[in-house]
Amino acid sequence: MGGRDNIDTLDIAVNEFLDEEEKSSYGGPWTAGSPESAGTAGTPAGVPGTGAGSPPSVTSSKQGLQDLDDDPDVVALTTELERMGMNPGRFSLGVMRRLVPAEEPRLDILALYFDLMLYVIVHPGTFYRTLHCQSPLLINAMYCATLGIARGSPGSPEVAASGDAVTVARSHEGERFFGKARRLLSLALEEPCYGTVIALSLMSIYATGSGRVNTGWMYSGMALRMVIGMRWNEPQTPDAIAKLSPLEYETRKRVWWYCFLFDAAMSVIAGRTSFVNPDEPMIDYPDDELWNSMDDNGTPVLWQLGQKSPVGNALQATHMSMCNREIAKVYHVFARVAKYVRSEKSRRTALGKVDDRLSELGMQLKTLWTEIPERTRREFVPRKSADRRLVHDDVKEFSGNSEFHWMFHCSSIMLHRPERLMQDFVWPTRASFDVCTYSAERITTILTRWLEVEPNLQHMMAAMTYPIFEAGMVHLVNALVSSLIPATSSNEVSTESPSQELMSRSRHYLSITIEALNILRRYFSSAEAYYNVLKTSATQNGLVAEFMTS
Repeated sequence: MGGRDNIDTLDIAVNEFLDEEEKSSYGGPWTAGSPESAGTAGTPAGVPGTGAGSPPSVTSSKQGLQDLDDDPDVVALTTELERMGMNPGRFSLGVMRRLVPAEEPRLDILALYFDLMLYVIVHPGTFYRTLHCQSPLLINAMYCATLGIARGSPGSPEVAASGDAVTVARSHEGERFFGKARRLLSLALEEPCYGTVIALSLMSIYATGSGRVNTGWMYSGMALRMVIGMRWNEPQTPDAIAKLSPLEYETRKRVWWYCFLFDAAMSVIAGRTSFVNPDEPMIDYPDDELWNSMDDNGTPVLWQLGQKSPVGNALQATHMSMCNREIAKVYHVFARVAKYVRSEKSRRTALGKVDDRLSELGMQLKTLWTEIPERTRREFVPRKSADRRLVHDDVKEFSGNSEFHWMFHCSSIMLHRPERLMQDFVWPTRASFDVCTYSAERITTILTRWLEVEPNLQHMMAAMTYPIFEAGMVHLVNALVSSLIPATSSNEVSTESPSQELMSRSRHYLSITIEALNILRRYFSSAEAYYNVLKTSATQNGLVAEFMTS
C-alpha cells in the first residue's frame, strides 16, 4: 500500500468500520451505555490500585469502581493528578466516553507499551493506580502506537500485502484504535493537559509509521504548541520549583523534552521546519535517578541503580528510565545542527572554508561528550540469552545508550558532510572525511550489535531510521572508486581515491544499513523511503549489497 489514494481509502474504511461497530454494539455513540459508563463517577472497567507493582487485574466494572472509590489513597492520587493538569476533568471524561464508548482495558497492550517505548514519560505506578480515570484519548493512542510496532504498521509492505485498504483497516487493531483517538481529539483540545499532549505524540508516531507523514508532523506540532501553551517548557525559578511536587516537576520536564526531541526528529524526517527555536531558554533536562525512585504514588524514595527497588515501586523497577537526560541533551544539539544545515550552512562550508557557526556547534558536541557520565559514554554491549536474543534487563539501557550514540554521531555527520552528489563526489577536507567516516562506522557497529541480539529491531524508535540513513550514505560514497578524498590534512590540494580496504569495508557496512532499513519498513514509513533511496543509489552505482542473514 502506498500513495495518497491508498491512505485516503484506509481512513474512509476505518471510519465506516467504527460507525458499524458503534451501531451494532452500542446503538450509536450518543446513546451509549448507562450513567456509570458515561463517566460521571467512574469508568467502564474498574482497576483496583496495586500498590506494590504488577499490572492490575481487571474486575467487573461496577465492583471495580466501588473498590476504587473506597480506596482513599487512589482517590487522593486521582485528585492530585487532576490538579496538576495531568488528567482531564471528570466532565470531559464523561463526554469522551459517550462519543467513543470505552472497552475493558487491554492490559496486554499496555504492558507492551511500557516494554517497547524507550523515552519514559508515563509513570507506570501512578498510571496503573489511576487507570480508571485516564483519558480515553490517551489509552487509545497508547494502543495504536504500540500495535503499530508490535504487529507492523498498516502502511508497511508486509501488512499491506495482506489485502486491500478495507481489509487492512478491519484486520489491523491499530487502525481501529487510531480511528477512535481521532474522534476524541476535537473534544480533548479544549482542555489542554498532559494526557492529550502524550496522545498527540503517540498518534504522530502511528500516523508517520503508517505513511501519513504530513498528518504525523501536524500532530507533533499540535503536541508541542499545547505544551508551550501550558508553559511547561519554561525554565523554573527555585521558588517556583519548590511549589511543585517532584512528580509534577519531573513530568513537566519529560513531557517538554519528549515533544522537543520528537519534533526535532519529525522535522528532519519530513523535511519541514521545526516548530521550536532550539536556542531559546528551556526547562531543565530530565532526572532519571529521581524518576526511578518514585513509588506508585509518585513519591520519591531515593535509591541507587542496581539496588533493590523501594517498597511499592516494583512497576518502576521493571520499566526503568535510562539515559533520558543524555538523550534530551544530544537532541538539543541535534536540533541546532539541523537548523544550521537547513538555513545557515553555506557553500563556503561545502568547499571546506571556515564557518564560525560550524566551529561553535562542533565545540558544543565536544562539550556534551565530556559532560555525560562515563557509563553513557561507553558503547553498551548487550548480553545474549541462551537463544541469542537480547536479555530483557538490558533492553532499556541498550536502547538508550544506542540512541544517544547514534544521534551524537548523526549530528557530527550532518555538521561536516557536504551535499550528497554521487557523481564525482569529493570530500571537501580530510577532516570532513575522517569525522563522517568514523561516525558512520560507529553507528553501523552499534547497528550490527542490534541485529545480532534482536533481528526484528522491535525496540528501535522511528527517529533511528535517520542516523542509519546518514551512515549508509557515507558508506555509499566511500564505496565508490570515483570518490575523491584529500590525501592529508596538511595537503588539502592533493586527492586520492578510496583504498581497496576502505571500499570493501564500506560495501559491507552499506549492506548492513540497507538490511536494517529493510527490517524497519515493517514499522515506519520513513524507513521505506530511506531504504529505497539507499538501495536505488547502490544499484545505480554498481554496488551489490551483501545483505546480512542473521
